[in-house]
Amino acid sequence: MLGAVIAAAGLSSRMGDFKPLLPYRGKTILAATVEKLRAVGAKEIVIVAGHRHEEIRKYFKDSSLKIVYNPHYRERDMLYSLQCGIKNIKKAAAAFIMPADMPAISLQTFADITNAWQANKGELIIPVQNGRWKHPPLIGRRYFADIISFSGENGMRGILNKLEKKAFLIEISDDGLNVDVDTPEEYRRLLETEGYSEKL
Repeated sequence: MLGAVIAAAGLSSRMGDFKPLLPYRGKTILAATVEKLRAVGAKEIVIVAGHRHEEIRKYFKDSSLKIVYNPHYRERDMLYSLQCGIKNIKKAAAAFIMPADMPAISLQTFADITNAWQANKGELIIPVQNGRWKHPPLIGRRYFADIISFSGENGMRGILNKLEKKAFLIEISDDGLNVDVDTPEEYRRLLETEGYSEKL
């Protein structure tokens, strides 16, 4: 069984609005990612919330998702949220690890990464584009302890650098790997690219 951890605890200060619940394709940015993860078989999905966590709980109240509250979201980085999430993955043999602001990653990308894992290419699958590592890696349970115990620098990338020799790198051409939503301008560009409009 596959799982996923989505870090959605940040303040969204550069956006000026709460990124995970911004409208996108008739849903929200966060819900669009959850939908794709479910489509490729991720059954144990953990969302780590902090800022406006009650709104996330309310939005997904009828869902089988697990919402974990990170009380240190103001002073800790995204890695801490991901560590909180990994601790709450109880059954999945591997989990996608990603931030909440990358809704443009295609379903095909999630499927390609999943297929590489199912084909026993390795227990750590990292998408790569033009030589650069991208989100979301798919990480086998055997490496969960490495994530939870890591206290070095560079966050998740520091962990992946440590595990690089054990990783299977899969080349992905998806432009959505380069799209995150940190500012109002990036949000507008996302909606324009998708051919979908919302009032900002």
